[in-house]
Amino acid sequence: MTLTKKQISKLIKNNTNMSYIEANQFLNTFIALIRGKSEKHSIKIHNFGSFVRRFTPERIGRNPKTGKAYKIKSFNRLIFKASIRLKNFLN
Repeated sequence: MTLTKKQISKLIKNNTNMSYIEANQFLNTFIALIRGKSEKHSIKIHNFGSFVRRFTPERIGRNPKTGKAYKIKSFNRLIFKASIRLKNFLN
């Protein structure tokens, strides 16, 4: 199941005493904080999980419709790894 930021903001609004605008600002601030702090270090949130930057090298991609190959540039990816407690709670 995929959740968008809009859906997460609505869930925060429904489960707290925040308005939709406040919930959206909270979510955007949280994401900006994680992105900013993860530039230099991995971030661990106890009983929730960790956010880690991983380097993805340059590679060849292919358009499935046309079959044409093209280069995908290298970039740093932000990865979330759930803690064991969170995995157990969700399962």
